Amino acid sequence: MQRYQCKARDITFIPKGTVHAFKNVGKKAGRLRYVFSLANTIEEMFREFFQLLDEGEVSQEKMAAISMKHGQEFVGPPIED
Repeated sequence: MQRYQCKARDITFIPKGTVHAFKNVGKKAGRLRYVFSLANTIEEMFREFFQLLDEGEVSQEKMAAISMKHGQEFVGPPIED
């Protein structure tokens, strides 16, 4: 496994089909901007994630189920320190 540490305003490219993960290791809240090409139903996937958040129902299992519905797959546990 390779790890890359990105700084504010860094840009990365992750090819389709590449297993990847991200984690904010800073003390401040971070922002992540994705560009999907071709997006297909990815925007709807994120809308469903935010709906879970609004309802206070966020869990790995629910997020994984939503992801699968939109052609994405959770492949492991969250990144540990």
